[in-house]
Amino acid sequence: MIEKIESVTVELLTKAHNSPGWGVHVLDTYEEFSRFSGINITQPKDLYIKVNEALIEKFIDKRIDSYKLKVTLIGGGTGILGGPVGVAGLIVDLEEYLRAIYNLSQEISYVYGILPNPFSFEKIESDRELFFESISKDTLKAMAIGLGASSVSFVSKEIFKAIAKKEAKEILNKKISEKLITQLAKEVGKLLGKQLTKKAISQGALRFIPIIGGVVAGAINYKSFEMVGKNLKEGLKKEREILKEIILNSEN
Repeated sequence: MIEKIESVTVELLTKAHNSPGWGVHVLDTYEEFSRFSGINITQPKDLYIKVNEALIEKFIDKRIDSYKLKVTLIGGGTGILGGPVGVAGLIVDLEEYLRAIYNLSQEISYVYGILPNPFSFEKIESDRELFFESISKDTLKAMAIGLGASSVSFVSKEIFKAIAKKEAKEILNKKISEKLITQLAKEVGKLLGKQLTKKAISQGALRFIPIIGGVVAGAINYKSFEMVGKNLKEGLKKEREILKEIILNSEN
């Protein structure tokens, strides 16, 4: 079962940046946050200079709750009225579940001011496909953080300091290789496979009963996604704290 989840994950994530419905453009998130906060956000550094942490945390909690509701509805519809059960029921429409993690990872990264990279930022690419391709690597890193990877980081503090001094922009402007994207997608697939399988076993969900398949699947989705949201918020906040120190010092 883990192998199946891994292979589907790799297939989906390697083409996610140019697939319909995958990805939330940063300008859309800025617009929503601006309405929520009453503060006009046009670039990543605004989120370090103009906005207090409590407001950002409140907005992120709101977005996590919204996505938790979405994945609960996805899970609740699986295994009901003749829907799939067994392994398919456990996966609970893996594409929708992965898409929710992918999109939430981007939104939290945007609101924390991590993506687009605040040091190499010049202007936001309006072409959606080009924009999503430019952040595809870091989106997968954020997903890995959300799924519990403890050794993943965006860029080291030392490199960020160099970038702040305009000494290493070429590091961020290097074309992202397909091989690297595939490696990251495989890592995400392994983490997701372990997460869903562990949750299924702990809840006895491998003993599928067709009539409650959707209920079981929905519970796995909600609980699993609740942990993803928590990991994303806590893990990306640590990344933000590193960047905030450097950004505020460079502004003084």
